[in-house]
Amino acid sequence: MIHVAILQTPYLEAILEGRKTIEMRLTRTSRAPFEAVEVGERLYFKQSGGPFRATAVVDHVLFMGDLKPVDLARLRRDYNEWIGAEPAFWSARRDCRFCTLLWLREVEQVRFGPRMRPHHGVAWQCLPESADVYPACAVRAEAKTRATSNAPQRGESPAPLPGGDLIIALTEGNLRHGHIYLTGHIDRFPADALGGPTRAQAGRPLRLHLDGAGVIETDIVRRRSIFRSRAWRGWFARHGARPGDRVRLTPVGPRDFQVTLLAAAPS
Repeated sequence: MIHVAILQTPYLEAILEGRKTIEMRLTRTSRAPFEAVEVGERLYFKQSGGPFRATAVVDHVLFMGDLKPVDLARLRRDYNEWIGAEPAFWSARRDCRFCTLLWLREVEQVRFGPRMRPHHGVAWQCLPESADVYPACAVRAEAKTRATSNAPQRGESPAPLPGGDLIIALTEGNLRHGHIYLTGHIDRFPADALGGPTRAQAGRPLRLHLDGAGVIETDIVRRRSIFRSRAWRGWFARHGARPGDRVRLTPVGPRDFQVTLLAAAPS
């Protein structure tokens, strides 16, 4: 099942900026999303009176019923740091008896969402998996198209780079060992993506959309300033990478990067 949540703009902005990581719904009756959402399901966020703005995957759920004022006070105390609700919200819902808490992961900006019924004030819709849905990765796909169309061929100067890209030059050691150096760029990645030296100490993975080679998920080995995945060696070979070529990482989501190869300028 997929879900559509209608939200006011300030809450949407907080989700996209990573300040709001729990979506909460308080209801007076046991209606959706109460006991209607499962871990791993896709959730779309639509701006009230506006377009779709974000999507996320449900990482954890908690349902509570038969709430009393003391329970609501405890909810506010324990979770509002991640919910981000204003005092007026809690006051307006002080007589609610059912609570749904949804922890969010893989939050992404989108421009489109599923085809849905007119909601007429209903702030939550549950739709079947077969619902007509535009790709959740619409924004990433557009960025990939732009990056691919702008990538220079060998012997050509690279096109002007948009702000926010990371450009990393390749060395012989990178090609030989199958990695790229992120030295000086670590602060551009989410802190929770930085892991220890062993896989047991891995951070939360990022998604790298390798041009022509699909998507890999990997964290960053903090001490060595490299991506843990060694899928690079095959990707370098596929594109005929040489020392002096550059890897461009274009942020296309909070945890997603489109990766393309830029040929070295002719000497």
